[in-house]
Amino acid sequence: ALDDLYSCGLPGHTSKLQRSQAGGGLNSSTTYGFRGEALASVSHFCSLEIASRSRSDPSSAFSKVISDGRSAPITRSSERQDVGTTVTCRNLFFNRPVVRKVLLAGSQQRELGTIASAVRSLALVNPSACLSVHNSSTGAWLLSTPRYPSVKHAFAALLPQAKASSQPLECVETQQGTLRISLLLASPIDFARSRDSQLLYVNGRPCSRCAISERVEQAYATLCNSRRGREMLSQAPAPGEGGGRQG
Repeated sequence: ALDDLYSCGLPGHTSKLQRSQAGGGLNSSTTYGFRGEALASVSHFCSLEIASRSRSDPSSAFSKVISDGRSAPITRSSERQDVGTTVTCRNLFFNRPVVRKVLLAGSQQRELGTIASAVRSLALVNPSACLSVHNSSTGAWLLSTPRYPSVKHAFAALLPQAKASSQPLECVETQQGTLRISLLLASPIDFARSRDSQLLYVNGRPCSRCAISERVEQAYATLCNSRRGREMLSQAPAPGEGGGRQG
């Protein structure tokens, strides 16, 4: 709604507070971004455009631009055709010359690859969402995901290691009280021993470095090392077979 667009991007603003109070308290909120700081923080080092067309009034579309933390007046948007909201970040770090210089000095393709990897990690556990990464300079699409019927289907389609694996992914679930753990396992033989193949999510959010991820890496390394040791022993020549010179 237009009223929400006026407040969108303001520090500390969130519509979830009113909804949670009406529905039974703060604990009823089940989504993230509760403090409402994400858009407000991003707007301080880019030009942030929010374009929206409401379901309640599909005949009208509006856009709002926030730059360096300051909001311009809301205007009607003739370009917005679909119902929904799109947030666009332009001229990143325009007011941070040192950061922008470092960013531009690096490989743009590498930076875009990092962004695509971060978006892909979100797409893996949100199979019902369509996410994409587009390079406007070259017109190339680095990532474009359709809707998948399940997380398992998303992993099988989006991870190169899973697509190349000779064995299908195995699903394992366990629950104790309110704690539920879901695992998608593949053979270590088919997966490279790197962090790219080890993905950890807590409450649907990627966790790259934490105590749990370190334990997973240790267990994975131990498994790979023990399997590699068994393979070396099985390939080693038996005593007296081709091991030394005959005098």
